[in-house]
Amino acid sequence: MEAMKKQKNYENGMTLVEIIVSLAILGIMAAIFLPIFTGMFKWIADAGNRDKAVYQARGAVENAMASTTPGADNLIIHINGSATNITLKGRVEAQTVTVGGRTVSVTAYVPNN
Repeated sequence: MEAMKKQKNYENGMTLVEIIVSLAILGIMAAIFLPIFTGMFKWIADAGNRDKAVYQARGAVENAMASTTPGADNLIIHINGSATNITLKGRVEAQTVTVGGRTVSVTAYVPNN
């Protein structure tokens, strides 16, 4: 009985093996989830680039319509940074209306049939 009382209990902390196993499990989980997160960031960046391109294209169309004489046969669109122009067959129509003391101008592109 005396021998049992003298024996100390050393189960207060973690062993080195338990720490190594837990670090290995964390490393495996990081290796699995890291490509998922980097893929998400790439997807977000691509979506931002697409939005920027759409914004530039809309601006180019608006600039082309504003600089084209109403009734012209073609609408020529130039996108900044691009060496080519886009030529659309049709005409640009402009209409100005005054309602309640306010004047509104609308310019629209009408394609050929």
